[in-house]
Amino acid sequence: MNAPMKPAPRHAPNAVVLAFLCGLGGFGTLALETLWIREITLRAGSTVVAASLVVGVFFLAAAAGNMAGAGFAAKSKTPLTAYGVLELLSAALAIGLFFLAKGLWWTLPPEWWVTHGGLGMAVLLVAPPSFLAGASFPMMSQYFVRAPEQRTAAGGILYGGNLLGAGVGVLAGSVILPWYLGMGGAFLFAGAAQAAGGLLAWKLSYQQKQAKKQQSPNRLRATGVAPKRHPRVPILVSLAVFAGSGFLSLAAQGLLISWVRQILQGSVYAVSGVLATFILGLGLGSLLASVLRGNGVSPLRALPSLALATALILILLPIAGRWFSELGAFSLGSHPMEMMLRTNGWSLLILGPFSVLLGVVFPMTWEILVGGAGHQGQALGRIIAANKVGAALGMWAGIFLVVPRWGVQHGTILLGLGYALFAVALLWLGRKAGIPRKAPPRGFREGLVVVVIGIGVYQWGQPPVPMGLGKDDRELAAYYGAYGPVTVIENRTTSSRSILLNTQQRLNGTGRALSTQHHQAWLPLLFARPNSRVASIGMASGITSAAMLDFPVKELTAIELVPEVLLAAKEHFRPWNDRLFSDPRARVVVGDGRAVLRTLQAPLDVIICDLLFPEEDGSANLYSRDFLIEARDLLAPEGLFCLWLPAYQLQDQTAGIILRTFADVFPKALLIRANFDPMQPVIGLLGSKSAIPIGRDFLVKRLATPEVRALAAQSPFFQSPDHTWLAFVGDLHSANPGFSEFLLTTDDRPVMTYLGPADLGDARLVGMPFAKWLGQSFDHPHFPSADLGTTHPTGILPSLRAAQYYYIASVADSVIPGDTRPDEVRLSQFLRWLGRAREANPAVSLPGEALGR
Repeated sequence: MNAPMKPAPRHAPNAVVLAFLCGLGGFGTLALETLWIREITLRAGSTVVAASLVVGVFFLAAAAGNMAGAGFAAKSKTPLTAYGVLELLSAALAIGLFFLAKGLWWTLPPEWWVTHGGLGMAVLLVAPPSFLAGASFPMMSQYFVRAPEQRTAAGGILYGGNLLGAGVGVLAGSVILPWYLGMGGAFLFAGAAQAAGGLLAWKLSYQQKQAKKQQSPNRLRATGVAPKRHPRVPILVSLAVFAGSGFLSLAAQGLLISWVRQILQGSVYAVSGVLATFILGLGLGSLLASVLRGNGVSPLRALPSLALATALILILLPIAGRWFSELGAFSLGSHPMEMMLRTNGWSLLILGPFSVLLGVVFPMTWEILVGGAGHQGQALGRIIAANKVGAALGMWAGIFLVVPRWGVQHGTILLGLGYALFAVALLWLGRKAGIPRKAPPRGFREGLVVVVIGIGVYQWGQPPVPMGLGKDDRELAAYYGAYGPVTVIENRTTSSRSILLNTQQRLNGTGRALSTQHHQAWLPLLFARPNSRVASIGMASGITSAAMLDFPVKELTAIELVPEVLLAAKEHFRPWNDRLFSDPRARVVVGDGRAVLRTLQAPLDVIICDLLFPEEDGSANLYSRDFLIEARDLLAPEGLFCLWLPAYQLQDQTAGIILRTFADVFPKALLIRANFDPMQPVIGLLGSKSAIPIGRDFLVKRLATPEVRALAAQSPFFQSPDHTWLAFVGDLHSANPGFSEFLLTTDDRPVMTYLGPADLGDARLVGMPFAKWLGQSFDHPHFPSADLGTTHPTGILPSLRAAQYYYIASVADSVIPGDTRPDEVRLSQFLRWLGRAREANPAVSLPGEALGR
C-alpha cells in the first residue's frame, strides 16, 4: 500500500496559489504573443502566416529557455525567487521591444521587410522574452514537484493553470485589450500582468525565507495517495515521443486555423478562436491528466487510447468541416466582444474535444522519462523543451509544407494517420516497459488501431470536395498554400470565372464584373499625367492591373499577397490579363502590399488599392490611417491614391470609419463610383495632396486623347464631361452630414479589423440603403477638393443627380430575394426612375448594359 503523503508546511503556498502564479505568467506571455501576431500581421499581410511565424519562434525560443532553466533549476537554492526574477525580466523586455519595433519599421531597409520582414521581426522581438519565459517554468517545477511519480499529478496542476491563463491571454491580446486600450496600452497591460506574477512569486519566496521554512514542500494534497511507480523507457526514445507529440499537435493546430477560416471567415476572430480554444483545451486536459494520474491511471496504459481517439477525430474532421461549411454564414454579431464570444463558441464546438484530448496526452508522457528523480525542474524543463521544439517545427510544417503539398482536407487526414502511428509506437513502448495486460481483452486496442488506420486510408483515397461553390459553379482548378485554398470556379450558365480564396472571398471575375474592374483602373488614371509611374495593391485575377496598361503608363507594379492567386491568374485568366505578363512596362511582385510599396522609388503618380475586403484581417490593415499616410507620402505633388471599397460588405458605421480616416489623411478627397450594380456597388475614394481636376475644360482635353477615345465605346463615363461626372458622387470635405463622429482606424487602434467582420444583415450598403446613404451627404454643389477651372459647381450637380436616379432605376429593375412585384410593376418603376434621370440631365443617356439589363 502506498504511504499517505506529507502535508505541506503551513507557510508554503499551496497548489492553487502556485497554479494562479503560473496562470498569470501564461496570461501575460500569450497575451504578448498574440499582440505580436497583430503587429507582425501589419508587415506580413496575413494573420495565418504571422501566427505561424510567431508561434514557431515562440516555441523554439521557449524551448531554449526550458533547457537553460532546466540546467539552473538543479542548482538553484531558491527556485521560486528565480521564477519571479525571470518573469519580471521577460515582461520588461517584451514591453521595451514593442516600442523598439516602431522604430525598426522606419530604420531597416524596405527591401528587408519584403524578404525577411515577418520572420525577422518574430526572431528579433519575440524570441528574447520567450526565452526568459521558457526558463521560468523549470524553476516553478523544481519548487513544486518533488518526485518522478508526481510529474503528472503535481506538474499537471502547474501546467494546466499556465495554459488556462494562456488561453484567457489569447482572448485578451487578440481582441479585448487592443479594442479598449489600443496596441500600446495592451502591451503595457499584458506586461504588467506577467510582471505581477513575478512580483508575487518573489514576495512568497521572501516570506518563506523570513519564516525560515527550509523544508522543501510537497504540493500534492495532504489527503492524496502517491501514484504507483511504473516502468520507464529510455531517455532518447522518450524525448522522441515528446518531440513527436509536439510536432503533431501544432501541425494540427495550423490546419485547424485553416479549417476555421474557411468556416468562420478569415478574420482576427477566427485565428484567436482557434488559438484560445486550443490552449484552453490543453489546460483542461492537463488538469484532467493530473486527476487521472492522481487516481493511479498508468500513462503507458492510457496514452495509446488517447492518441487513437485523437487520430479518429482528425481523420473524420474533413467530413465535419464540410458539413459546417455547407451550413452557410455563421452569425457573429455586431460588437467585438459579441463576435469574439460567438467565434470562440463555434471553435469550442468544432475543436474542443480534440484539444482536450491533446491536453491529456502531453502531461501523461512526463513520467516516462528516465532519471531526474532528484531534480524534477530539470527533468520537466528538458521534456517540455523537446515538446516545444517539435511544436515549432510542426506549426511551420503544417502551414508551409502539409497544406501546400496535400491541401487542408488531405493534410488533416495525414496528421490523423500520424497520430494512429503514434498510438502504435505507444503500444510498443508499453510492451517494452513491461506494462501488465488488463481489460480490454488481448488484441482489442491493436484491432482498433487497424480499423482507424483503415478509415484514414479510405478517406485519403477520396478526392477533396470543393467547398464554397454555388449550385451553378464548377471547379476549374485548385491550389493550396499557406494563405489557404485557392479555387478557380466558373459559372455553368454565364461562363463567368472568378477566384475563390478560403472558400469565403470571391476575387474579381469575368462576365458582368469586367466593366467594374476596368473602371477601377480607368477612372483614377483619367486624371494621371502621361508616362505615369503607377502601382496596384491586390492584383487578384489581374484584370484591373492589366487595364491600367490601356493608358500610356511608364511603369506598372502589380502587387499580390497570395502566390497561389497569382498562379491562378496566370493559368486561367490570360484572355483578360495577358498584357500584365507580357508588356515590358509591367512587373508583378508577390508580397504584402504595404511592405512592397515602401520599396518602390518615390514619387509615384497613381496608387490603386483594388477592392479590399473589410472582414479579412490583413486587408483591413490597409484601411489604417498609418498606411494611408505612408502611401500619401510616396505620391508626387499631383499624384492620386485610390481606395476601392466593396460597399456591399460595409454598413453605415464601417463606411463612415473608412471615409473619416481617408479624409483625415488626404487634404483633397473625392468619392467616385465604378458601377450602377444595385447588389454589388463599388465606390472609390480618390485622394491627393493637390486639388483634383474635374472641370469641363480639363475633361474635354483628356477625353480627346487617343487612349481615352479608344475606351469611349466600352465605358459610358468617357463619352463627354457630363458622362464623366456620372462617376462622381461627392466631396468628402463638404459632406453634410460629415463623418467626424466616426472613429479613426489606426495601427494602434485598428477598429476596422474588429468591426469589419460584423454581421450586416439588412444594413448592407446595397439597393436603396446605398442610395439613401449617398444622397444624404452629397446632394449639393460644393467641391473644395476639386479643381473646377472655369466650370461652375452647379454645372456638375445635374450629372450627380442623374447618376443617383440611374442607380435607383437599376434597383427598381432588379429581382431581389423576397421581391413579389409583378414584372409589369417592376418595368413601370424602372421606366419612371429612368425618366427622372434623363430629366435631371438631358445631355447624358446610359445604355441598358450599364444598368445591368
